[in-house]
Amino acid sequence: MKSSRFPDKGDAIDFEVLLSMSSANSEQTEIYCPILFFDTAADEVIKCSMDLDVILYVERSSTANEFLQFARDALCSQSKCLVISMQEFQREHGLCKLEVFHFKPFGMKHLVSTIYPVSRIDGSEIPDEELLQRRKYLHDVFMLPVERPIFKKSQGYFFGFSSNHLINPHHGLKSGIEEGICAMVNGKYAYHHYMQDRFDDDGWGCAYRSLQTICSWFKLQGYTTTNAPSHKQIQEALVKVGDKPKSFINSRQWIGSFEVSICLKEIFQVDSKILHVPSGAEMAFKGRDLIEHFQSQGTPVMIGGGVLAHTIIGVHFSESTGDIKFLILDPHYTGGEDLKTVQGKGWCGWKGPGFWDSTAHYNMCLPQRPILF
Repeated sequence: MKSSRFPDKGDAIDFEVLLSMSSANSEQTEIYCPILFFDTAADEVIKCSMDLDVILYVERSSTANEFLQFARDALCSQSKCLVISMQEFQREHGLCKLEVFHFKPFGMKHLVSTIYPVSRIDGSEIPDEELLQRRKYLHDVFMLPVERPIFKKSQGYFFGFSSNHLINPHHGLKSGIEEGICAMVNGKYAYHHYMQDRFDDDGWGCAYRSLQTICSWFKLQGYTTTNAPSHKQIQEALVKVGDKPKSFINSRQWIGSFEVSICLKEIFQVDSKILHVPSGAEMAFKGRDLIEHFQSQGTPVMIGGGVLAHTIIGVHFSESTGDIKFLILDPHYTGGEDLKTVQGKGWCGWKGPGFWDSTAHYNMCLPQRPILF
């Protein structure tokens, strides 16, 4: 189907950026004819590719030709910014490869884009620690708190889903409670569950998977560069601190909330609070505690009771009616990374107080967000 809304083929941007390298004396103001300066010394030419990555906000009613013009202007503008940034960063880091990063600070309705140097010309990586002043500047510009990381490279906005894990599969789910306070996990996490990573932990690894989900949150929020530990690494950490005997390694023994808190401290230097609940029936009265946690800390909560472990990633509680629902991420799921199945079958979903076993006691591990820039 032909339409005038689509641009002609071959309408592309073709340009080069040229930098002035002349060392001519610019203070000579009384020169009335062109003067050419030649330098016979050999120049070193270094080619460095830079990827363009722009985000456009356009009206739905915009035509394709209008969109093309917006894109053209944005790409040209970003090209100039990359050149300017290369000159700025070169003074501190030398010639380096630059990359565009997009961020979505909590509470903002739009993305924030910035340019960071990612590696030097010799291939060595430039860590976040060397970009501290740049990140502080961004915090000041957007008047954001400085007690938590927001603009680390590892926190770049994630478009879509990971090939190995679903990211934030709770998006779009509604609790069904019309009033009250709804508080949820703040930021991104990866959904870890049974049988992932070609590892069979069906029937015994639910708390391990809940711990991995929590660990993914700390990495995706920029608090660490360490990946979520494997089951064996979790067991080794517990043996190292003296909580378990050496025979525990490579076993299929369960762990609980206390072991999860020990591992978070040992591997990630993260402190946790343990909240004891004498019976599942009393979970209906823990709404205020969980709201306070999600509003102040925003971390996923591991809960263990009986022989089961789950991850709580939200709560909706109405003080006037007493209605309460918990947003549960269930690590017992054994299928593939299919969001429709995970949400449709309730592996990630809102559960009422009847979800908990009234005869079992529970312990909740509430990880505390470190004060770290």
